Amino acid sequence: MAERLNIPKVTVYAGPMAAGKTNRLHSLIGGFQATHHPYEAFKPSHDIRDSVIQPRGLSENDAHECAVVRSLAEIDAARLVRIGRLTIVLDEFHMFGYNEKHDPIPDAYFNTMLQWGRLGIAEVYAAGLDIAASGNTFPIFNEAHRLGAEIVMLTASCAFPVNGEKGPTCRQVARNSQIWSQKQRMPYRPPSLPDLLPEGGDLDMSYIPVCDKHNVEAYSKEVSVDYIYRADISAQVA
Repeated sequence: MAERLNIPKVTVYAGPMAAGKTNRLHSLIGGFQATHHPYEAFKPSHDIRDSVIQPRGLSENDAHECAVVRSLAEIDAARLVRIGRLTIVLDEFHMFGYNEKHDPIPDAYFNTMLQWGRLGIAEVYAAGLDIAASGNTFPIFNEAHRLGAEIVMLTASCAFPVNGEKGPTCRQVARNSQIWSQKQRMPYRPPSLPDLLPEGGDLDMSYIPVCDKHNVEAYSKEVSVDYIYRADISAQVA
């Protein structure tokens, strides 16, 4: 498929939060720098936390710099080809499938990769979530999979607390992510969540990796607090 369409070779590291996706990109960039392999790294402006590629637990001094763009269309691939940078690295890949209003961009992956292939971009390495906390698969991930990208699926350890706030976490294999309320120590309900929820918009909200059991069980229980997503979050982080 990739050869017939003349699109770059694409590798996507996917999985839940804390699965080591960004760590894969960080190690890859370290190898590029050590071997003087030219590349350019990008993150979407939807991710308002930082402008570096920095795995959890790594110091800022060891983070790799990257450019922040609003969309894949904003990346000047023609310029990169002219200066010999034929490798592109994309962090938070799932966010590139949405515009500034958080609406899905139709065929974002297909149109971009077709253009990059024609221009001469050789390879793309990306990392991001495959499934949103709402339970939906991110459209851009589906496009990449459908068009023949190499998908490297990663897993994490379930971080759901099994014996109260101070108890141990489950630690079973996690393939999903939940939006978690730090104040209430409970998950938000998937029907109340949009697919794209930029991190950093609300200090009370955070992603945690969860196993299949706790991804379902948490939402089937009756709770005393109505965890409804507040629509003004999108305005805060836009």
